Amino acid sequence: MKEDKLEKFLRENREQFDVYDPDPGIWHKIKPARKVKEEKPVNWRVIGWRGAAAGIVFILSLLIAEYLLQPYGPFSRFKFANRNEIMIPELQEAEIYYTSQLQLKFQDVKDYLTEYPGLENELIRDFQAIDSIQNELKKDLKDNISNREVVEALIQNYRIKLTILEDLLQHFEYAEGEKNDENNNHEL
Repeated sequence: MKEDKLEKFLRENREQFDVYDPDPGIWHKIKPARKVKEEKPVNWRVIGWRGAAAGIVFILSLLIAEYLLQPYGPFSRFKFANRNEIMIPELQEAEIYYTSQLQLKFQDVKDYLTEYPGLENELIRDFQAIDSIQNELKKDLKDNISNREVVEALIQNYRIKLTILEDLLQHFEYAEGEKNDENNNHEL
């Protein structure tokens, strides 16, 4: 490596440069010109209060959002359970009520249907036809949300299913009563 001429000169004449000492007062002139940032102590109390305030604001915003989005809140007229389904409170209540009633009636009818498997298949086909009509009505409801007639038609389909099960149950109970009467008359 070739050494730089300046470096070589400085090394050789170093002692000649160190002859002069700076005036001690020069440091006093340099020190005020240099701004030293003072470190402030961390005020943990202020940080704690700010954190508490942020937490309270966050919790209040969650509570307000919950209030606005609850089932019977100010924006509850129409809700979207998922992208494909529109939820209307009256329809939701009717679906819950009629679904529970249909399950109870179907349990009662199910005992009789074991004796008549052909009738069970016919009942299932009828209910599937009603369900396909309900699906079409739900599609219509998506197109025209405020159509009260569509909501009424959906509820009417539940009533029809319930009426079919009630009539079937009444028929089975009547037929069973007739059998019991015949058996009682034969025993006498």
